[in-house]
Amino acid sequence: MAIFSNTQKSFKTNAGVLHEYQEQFGVTPKGEFYFVIPDNTAFNNAISLLNLRIGRLPRSKKGVVFASTYENLTKAVSSIIDKISEVTVEEETFIFYKNDGNYSFYRNSHTGDIEPSFFSESYCERFDTNKGFSYRTGYSISLEAVILTEKTYKDAEDNKKMRYEKTADGGLGLFGKRLNAYASNCDLDNSIRNGLLGDYKKLPYTEENAEFFARFFDTICRFNYEIRQKLEPEVLQNIIASNVLLINTSSER
Repeated sequence: MAIFSNTQKSFKTNAGVLHEYQEQFGVTPKGEFYFVIPDNTAFNNAISLLNLRIGRLPRSKKGVVFASTYENLTKAVSSIIDKISEVTVEEETFIFYKNDGNYSFYRNSHTGDIEPSFFSESYCERFDTNKGFSYRTGYSISLEAVILTEKTYKDAEDNKKMRYEKTADGGLGLFGKRLNAYASNCDLDNSIRNGLLGDYKKLPYTEENAEFFARFFDTICRFNYEIRQKLEPEVLQNIIASNVLLINTSSER
């Protein structure tokens, strides 16, 4: 019962699982070739699903796969590995988003009112009975959003791996396409594509959800444009003066 090949092998499934095993080939005195089944649950489960001739060698507790020729034996081993690597793929489409904004504010823990924070050095540390907690993260606001297809690869051993890719326009409606048009100008984190989502949250993709984000970006861009047009000193001074007059008029009433 001579072993004529004994090699350490490994392979990785599409679900991201690495399998290492000892590939042992032998031949019996009758000229039958065999592969010693590794002590690995994945191999045993895969072999149970395949139409392979298995058995045991005399004076051995290890199971083997038999074949009439070496070529047929290597084909049998390949079929076992293919079965282990076989995966099902489930796809879902989500809107991934995160608030990447920076702002400083108080939220009054008694009234719920929000007011600007004047303690730039503190982060969720200061508290007084009038103001509440101080949150400090800067002075800008931004929202990132993108529509991604989440693919779940699951193998026969129920191992799972998530992968992400930007959803093609062909699978999106009008607002979905518009949202991803905005996202195409963003520096999307590679971590999303690798499944390390960090601060990103997700909502199921629907046109209603996509419309909310798309219109939000439309509004912010339009607001930003209007502000930029009105920041010339003369224009801004007229706006301020107009507001002061309105305030005076309302107070007189």
